[in-house]
Amino acid sequence: MVKKRGELSETMLAPLTIVGFIFVYAITCPMNYSNMGHLFFYPLYSDYPLQCFYVVGTWIWLTAIIWVGAHIANDKFNDTVYNYFNGSALYAYVSHYFFILIIGVFIVRPFKIGFVGAFFLMFLGT
Repeated sequence: MVKKRGELSETMLAPLTIVGFIFVYAITCPMNYSNMGHLFFYPLYSDYPLQCFYVVGTWIWLTAIIWVGAHIANDKFNDTVYNYFNGSALYAYVSHYFFILIIGVFIVRPFKIGFVGAFFLMFLGT
């Protein structure tokens, strides 16, 4: 996979790929403030075409982050640091998601807290 991406970056398609990526992202960027769901409504919009655009835009960002990470951050420069950061990332994800669920289910939803209040409560609570 890395080899194929490296081959693509050395061709004339590389600039066109970047421009195409930015164009598709601009189309799929969620910039609409109507038909919105609530904080725990994925993919945030209740309108089906907006859901499709939002999900495609999210996958575009994930693909870009994975490609950049595989290209520049996939080397083990120190075994101890590598193991510490990988382990801590998994622990941080698992531990904060538990608190997001607890706060969302037992505080935000029962008390019908609005988006701004729920955002700060989640941010400070996790």
